[in-house]
Amino acid sequence: LPLLLLSHLAQHTKNLHADVRCGLTVIEAGAGDVQERGRLSAVGDIASRDTEADAERYFRYFPHARMYFEQLGFRFYRFVPLRFHWNGGFATARWFGVDRILHANPLSRESQAQILARMNRDHADAVRAYLCAPDGVDDAGGVAMLGIDAEGIDLKAGNRLHRIPLARTIASASEASEVLAEMATDRR
Repeated sequence: LPLLLLSHLAQHTKNLHADVRCGLTVIEAGAGDVQERGRLSAVGDIASRDTEADAERYFRYFPHARMYFEQLGFRFYRFVPLRFHWNGGFATARWFGVDRILHANPLSRESQAQILARMNRDHADAVRAYLCAPDGVDDAGGVAMLGIDAEGIDLKAGNRLHRIPLARTIASASEASEVLAEMATDRR
């Protein structure tokens, strides 16, 4: 579920305190008319969050934002979707329930932390191989695995985040190890 770091001074934060209902739209990447690209919109509520685990994960992805949290009074809020609307173009719009779109991560926070530490410490070459060396990837600062879930891994190369789908869906830490090993072998 999306985690937002918001300033208490911002108008949108004040609006969310007055009415927790909000929406979020994700648009398919591409050029041209946005109306011709796929769009997934979610309607839901925003809830204030103040957990150390949320902050730890957020700052792993966005370390530069820690200063906003620690020095400028920014706080975390979680977007909790209630329904989704997909629009893939002409005559392809439909509503979906949360159960059709959202899936819990089968890996505990501890399992995720262990996998990330092992991959970044012992298998840096494999982590780099997952990117398949696409053109324009700045890996001068190295490549790091930031997250893993049932369907993919999140990598950071330079200042860019990359989502890499897993070769198949996983349901456990042992399956994650198997799939990551297979993917590293396939990409070398």
